[in-house]
Amino acid sequence: GSLDGTTPSPATVNQGSTTSFKFNANPTYHVASVTNTCGGAAYNNTSNAVTTYTYTTPAITAGCSVTASFAINTYTVTAIAGANGTLDGTTPSPATVNSGSPVSFKFNANPNYHVASVTNTCGGTAYNNTLNTVTTYAYTTPVITAGCSVTASFAINTYTLTVTKGGTGTGTVTANPGTLASNGTATYDNGTSVTLTAVADVSSTFSGWFGEGCTGTGTCIVSMTALRNVTATFMI
Repeated sequence: GSLDGTTPSPATVNQGSTTSFKFNANPTYHVASVTNTCGGAAYNNTSNAVTTYTYTTPAITAGCSVTASFAINTYTVTAIAGANGTLDGTTPSPATVNSGSPVSFKFNANPNYHVASVTNTCGGTAYNNTLNTVTTYAYTTPVITAGCSVTASFAINTYTLTVTKGGTGTGTVTANPGTLASNGTATYDNGTSVTLTAVADVSSTFSGWFGEGCTGTGTCIVSMTALRNVTATFMI
């Protein structure tokens, strides 16, 4: 900070008179205090808004001094974890951050969930993800110039079920819930129970299942807690 040129120092003051000094903070700083106040009350401040402050002494009865101190502006940055995840305890929120500095927050997904996105990023680039493997994500903001927030969202893990048809015959396989695509795949949320039913075409028979513990010619029930592969065999 600096002493304003309109209030030079040192000042020569008549006995019993007062004098004033104007202090200006540098950019991104504020006037934090005025002490050694010639017998007057000290001034203390934490507001970023006080970039200029004029101090007037009490009546002067002896030589004395007035001292201003300046502090860097600080801002509050809040991290918010949505449903099915948490903010890691090593990165507390809200955080008080010096102007011009970044801050990092670490988010943890609950079991069977992943970090899907980070938005409201204090002017930074949003993060978006569909991978089940991202269970922890640390987001670092750009340099902070104002109060802001960072929000993480979490999504349930999803897995692909692949049904392959084998044998010399033909037939159809249906899934409940969901619909198998033309390539025999469908994607499900973690923990979904899927029932597969096979129906042979005319001149073919369904001879049984293979994979994921399914056997025989009845329905096949698959628990989607990982990638799953099942083969339905049809014979002419």
